[in-house]
Parts: sequence; structure tokens; C-alpha cells
Amino acid sequence: MRTRNSCFLNNSSVTISRRRNKRRTPNVVDPELHTIVEMADNRTMEELLQAPTEGDVSNDVIRLMMFPYSLEENARVWYDKEPPNSILTWDDLVNKFINQLFPPSKTTHLKNEISRFTQRFEETFGEAWERFKDILRACPHHGLTELDQIDTLYNVLNDNDQDSLNAAADGNLLSKTTREALQIIENKSKVRY
Repeated sequence: MRTRNSCFLNNSSVTISRRRNKRRTPNVVDPELHTIVEMADNRTMEELLQAPTEGDVSNDVIRLMMFPYSLEENARVWYDKEPPNSILTWDDLVNKFINQLFPPSKTTHLKNEISRFTQRFEETFGEAWERFKDILRACPHHGLTELDQIDTLYNVLNDNDQDSLNAAADGNLLSKTTREALQIIENKSKVRY
């Protein structure tokens, strides 16, 4: 059996010179090169869950193990303050997390903001779509299906944008499947007039 020290053979003919105590220059990290933590987004968590695992390890166990690495700032402080073994299942974690970071009053406010969403005067379709997605991301537990989201957005758009989406759909956008409708919306949002 090899240990870490046995990997380095003792060679007395090799001398390692000591570093001089020079004034060190600070390490400068280019802002573009810093590590980006994408784990705060559940899409990355879903990608990790696709990785093959050995044995009978459930996805919930993997989620529970990976969850702390996805947290930043206030969420990380909250998680670190939780007593050990107080979170035993993924559902426990989700409930505690949502209740901590989204108290009922905040949840109600965010859900109202989603339901009262309207396209602003002189706002392009692309801008309205991005703003709508931002509102949805602010309340990840909104409970709206993708179809409800499409319906909500479509019904608040001005007539020109509705007509444009319908033309791209070769008919009524709302008669398309959810996936097709989302693809049309994404494609139309990238068009700049």
C-alpha cells in the first residue's frame, strides 16, 4: 500500500532551495476568470442528478448532499444555522427553505405581481418577455404551469405583439403545444425591430 509520503522517494542528492522572503505581489484575478457558481440555479442540480451513481442512492439523497454548495449569502447563513439532522428529506428542505426566504406575505406579493403583469407602453415584446421571466424567477414556487405562464403573458400583450406571435405560429399561438409555444416566444423575443 502506498501512502502519500511513499510517493516521494527520499533522494538526498536533491536539494530544495529555500525561498527568499521577498515582498509578495498580490494575486490579481481577472474578473472574467473568477469561478462562477451556477448551482444556485436548479438546472445545474438537474444536470448533476443525471450523472450515474453506484449503488442504490436516490436522487433526493444526492440533492440533499449537493444543496449546500448551491447557496450564497443569506441562504448559506440560514442553512449553516440549521441544527444538524433537522432536515432529513428533500421535502423538509424545500419547505424550510421556502418558508425562510419567502415568508407568506412576500409570496403573496410576488404571486400578485405575476398575475397583474402587463406590457408597458412602448415596451418591446422582448423586453416584456424578459421582465416577465424575471418576475417568475423572483418567485420560484409560484405554482404556475408553463401553459399558464404562456397564457398570462399572451393575454397582456398589445395587439401587434399578439398578431406577430400568431403569425409565427401559423395560426393561434395558444393552439400550439407548450414546448412549441415557448420556442416561438423565445425566437420572437430575440428579433430586434
